Amino acid sequence: MTFFLLETSSSHYSMAIADEHDVLVQQDVRLTKLIASSLVPHIKGLFHKVGKAFKDIDAYGVGIGPGSFTSLRVGLSTLKGMHCAHPKPVIGIPSLDILAGKVPGEQKMICPLIDAKRQMVYGALYGRKQDQLIRHSGYVLCPVRELLSKVSSEVVFIGDGAELYQQDIHLWSQEKSIGFEICRENDQNVHPTAKDMFPIFLKKWQHQDFDDAEKLLPMYLYKEDCQVSPKVQPSKENNEKP
Repeated sequence: MTFFLLETSSSHYSMAIADEHDVLVQQDVRLTKLIASSLVPHIKGLFHKVGKAFKDIDAYGVGIGPGSFTSLRVGLSTLKGMHCAHPKPVIGIPSLDILAGKVPGEQKMICPLIDAKRQMVYGALYGRKQDQLIRHSGYVLCPVRELLSKVSSEVVFIGDGAELYQQDIHLWSQEKSIGFEICRENDQNVHPTAKDMFPIFLKKWQHQDFDDAEKLLPMYLYKEDCQVSPKVQPSKENNEKP
């Protein structure tokens, strides 16, 4: 099996080629120019590196956001173009799920935060049970303080939003006497990557939990909604009420 995974929700776009066991090769690229002009050459280079062609792909995985409007649109359009030329199953995965999946352990709540600009964050609340990631909330767009008000126990924050609003988090922690940590990777802001998408993708692949490529859209959360995305609803498999 050969899988192609693509994540373009942040300032670092990420791609990987994997088999049914592990990621074979990955590339994470800091966006320094228009993604539309740089994405396809990097994809071709990745396939060349492992001696594979697009026709070898058995399924596609793609991060659907929330995140950068333009990058998500370009990334999903590129993947749909590949699917059009070589139709295989497509699996869309929320970028907040990918971020949350990077945090190990079962003892603490997990809260990925993505900077949404305009003093807002994209976020959700998660936990783990028997090493399975479980989402306890909807995907939200709101001020960080609003999301923090939903946290009632020790928590691990992850994502560029956690770094950006760490002062707010510190103040909240002191006010509520709730312990926290901010997960960092090599002293850098943590972004969702294609490699970290793989465990979630593989589980969906094994359950044949595929998406309709033509209907798959980026997850856009708007201020007036500020609750659960209409594009993605909690599933019985990965959602459990606290």
